[in-house]
Amino acid sequence: MEAARARAVLLARALEEADIEAIVLRRGDRERATIAAQGSEGDLESRAAVRAEVLLDVATREVPALGGLRRVAGAPAAALGLAPAAALLAGLGSDVFGPGRHINVLAPALFGLLLWNLFIVVLWGVTALRHGLPGRKMRAHRLGAGGGSPPQPWSRQHSSPDPGGIAGWLRDAVLRAGLAGLGRGVEPRVASVLAGAGRRFARDWSAAATPLIEARIRASLHAAAAAWAIGAVAGLYLRGLVMAYRASWESTFLDVTQIRRVLGVTLGPAAILLDIDLPDNAGFAAMEGPAGRVAAAPWIHLWAATIGLVVVGPRLALMLASAARALRLGRRLDVRPDEGSFRVLHDPHQGSGRHLVVVPYSRELDGNDADALLSFLHEVLGAAATVELRTKAAWGEDVAPRDSASDRPATAILFSSVQLPEGEVHGQFVRDVRRDAPAGASVVALIDAAAWQRRFGPAEHERAAERRRAWDRVLDGTGVPVLHLDLTLSFDEDLVRRAEVAFCVRGEGEGG
Repeated sequence: MEAARARAVLLARALEEADIEAIVLRRGDRERATIAAQGSEGDLESRAAVRAEVLLDVATREVPALGGLRRVAGAPAAALGLAPAAALLAGLGSDVFGPGRHINVLAPALFGLLLWNLFIVVLWGVTALRHGLPGRKMRAHRLGAGGGSPPQPWSRQHSSPDPGGIAGWLRDAVLRAGLAGLGRGVEPRVASVLAGAGRRFARDWSAAATPLIEARIRASLHAAAAAWAIGAVAGLYLRGLVMAYRASWESTFLDVTQIRRVLGVTLGPAAILLDIDLPDNAGFAAMEGPAGRVAAAPWIHLWAATIGLVVVGPRLALMLASAARALRLGRRLDVRPDEGSFRVLHDPHQGSGRHLVVVPYSRELDGNDADALLSFLHEVLGAAATVELRTKAAWGEDVAPRDSASDRPATAILFSSVQLPEGEVHGQFVRDVRRDAPAGASVVALIDAAAWQRRFGPAEHERAAERRRAWDRVLDGTGVPVLHLDLTLSFDEDLVRRAEVAFCVRGEGEGG
């Protein structure tokens, strides 16, 4: 997906999934966005971009700071263009040949510049041989639909690449800048939604855009190195128009023969290219000392050509390679347009004819949990599926008789992880439901951790994990798939896909 579209889709999706209670993005806003996307022309990516723009337009009117987060996430691309300009100005003001009007043809800065750039070129070549050429496709980081809250054991929280150095620092700095003012001046409930959405967007955008940011940084640094070298040489030529420079050399340890040999190796290719003969021993001897008497113009030409061959040319080639890679990555970020809440862009008739009966066991579902459960199940089964939410089955109650309009409804038994699982009660209830289910109908046990999280909080990871293992042990022999979820969180893509398998929406062998 193109970078600007991907940024909009990830931000809209993060906000929509964090806003479980529809505080910022109301149900009607989401439906209108979906209708606008379905009515637009183009492929799935185009429709996702339309839906994202409609949602962000609504959200930005409510929370203007969201626009700032979106802009700042894309700012590095423009900001990196300033580096070559700054480097060019710095080069123009530098004096790599030494102070005064005497050019030291053995200036350490010149040799340091050449050696450093040779090191960079060799390092790049070795890296290219080890990891492939610049255009080679990097390992994909598939983005899921996990929530921004602490990870649950059932979820596959997609880890974003966390590079060190400039790429990681720049990525984190701009995202922190965008997140800093996100919750200011809004009511606490809205601030909580924005905080969750911001964390989710930062994680997903980092995972998607870090390779792109790295490529852009490399292109900018290579361009800046070339620009600095060009500026340094151009500055010397400009000063040479109004000042007379003389060439000289000084050394404590090297004699004339050794100096001639060193400069012959260093400047030899440029001398051949420019058809300039290097002086003999007598000529080098005449240049020795702090007060040079030899005109510097030939030496300026030789060093300018050498810098062009060793620094400017290779750096521009590396810049073009990195820029080409950034261009390719910017057009095809690894972001799926139909994950999470954006699954609604699929065929609105998807799931038509499917019927699911949900039986909450010994628990009441409040409005928010019921909405979250219905949203999850429609995401799994399809928007047109019929989901029938029954009244709760009391503790120890037998299976209620089937009175569904469908003769083969699937069944989801909803338990709360707060309950201590018992094989004679919960396990037997599941076995009874499975026994009475129509032939070929799916039966799935859902273990919801929402009440557990409200009661104990995210700090009780060990106790929560042990409780999940206890439920797995009790239900292991029932022959029914068990899915752990938390109705207070956004649903991870891996959970959705496993639910699709459990409800026979897709086969085990299907990819996603």
